[in-house]
Amino acid sequence: MKNRNIVLVVDERMLKCIQRLLQQHAYGPIMFSSAQAFKSHTCNPLLIMPRYFFDVRDGEGFVKDDEGMELLDIAEAQIEAAETLADMARDLAVRAADPLGHPMAIEVRDGEGRPHFLVGFAFANKRSDA
Repeated sequence: MKNRNIVLVVDERMLKCIQRLLQQHAYGPIMFSSAQAFKSHTCNPLLIMPRYFFDVRDGEGFVKDDEGMELLDIAEAQIEAAETLADMARDLAVRAADPLGHPMAIEVRDGEGRPHFLVGFAFANKRSDA
């Protein structure tokens, strides 16, 4: 390709279709407001971050993550899942009258729906009456 200064102009409907197609294959689009913004962009265009989905099990309930989150790698997904689970545990300890035995888990999958790992716990609390 001799001329690399090609700009594709698409209407809003086509743009939404392209975004959906990219998200279905676990890619996140990078949007630029102008050709100049694209030209001055310093991020490596070959670096495409995978999208991870964090499905939550809380007791008997299940919430499927339909949006997901773009993260650099599986290690970042593990950190995100662990931090989210810690927040859930803190919230449960505050809001539940008796959280003992209450199971919680986060199941992490990729954009293709493949499961990667699960983090979870069952709330246990030992109190000593002194």
